[in-house]
Amino acid sequence: MIKYKYKNLDIELSHSPEIYDSSAERVTYLETLYSESDPRYGGSRYEVKVSQNGKELRSCILISSYGTDLHPFLSLLDDHLLLVCNGGTVFCLNLPDLQLNWQANVDYIYCFKIFKFKDDYLVNGELAISRINKAGEIKWSFSGADIFFVMDGTDAVVVNHDHILLTDFEKNTYKIDFDGNLIWDSINRACK
Repeated sequence: MIKYKYKNLDIELSHSPEIYDSSAERVTYLETLYSESDPRYGGSRYEVKVSQNGKELRSCILISSYGTDLHPFLSLLDDHLLLVCNGGTVFCLNLPDLQLNWQANVDYIYCFKIFKFKDDYLVNGELAISRINKAGEIKWSFSGADIFFVMDGTDAVVVNHDHILLTDFEKNTYKIDFDGNLIWDSINRACK
């Protein structure tokens, strides 16, 4: 479970139980469901709850086709916005009402991490690193020779003062500018 504080409210993000019974009828305790695909076949379900003084005020379910383990880097509280990666989709919810501002399919498979970057967000997807703005529009996306996940715990995305350094599964490195353009890579030794 991941917890945030927003003003005087408690925000909880957790794995959600199954939401459909055998007849595919929706269970009634849910207020809202957001899904990037047919929710009956979603592989990953997160529940978001807003509560105050222990009393639940609102809740919603976020569903994605691909299963995703819940960990702190998959979500981000940015003022009144809660951004949650589930599978390859980023959901942006307004607080405190949990209304969906937007959802963006940022990666075909999986998003490992989302973080603030200038006035936008960077998403470390499996197949691409993407920069999205606060309206959920993808400004650019960069793909490498392999997936952007490193087994030894090294950060696949490192933001420096004048560039972004990326590392893929095979330990290939890529230096890109803040517009997603390749400056240099360890494969081709390409230079800008």
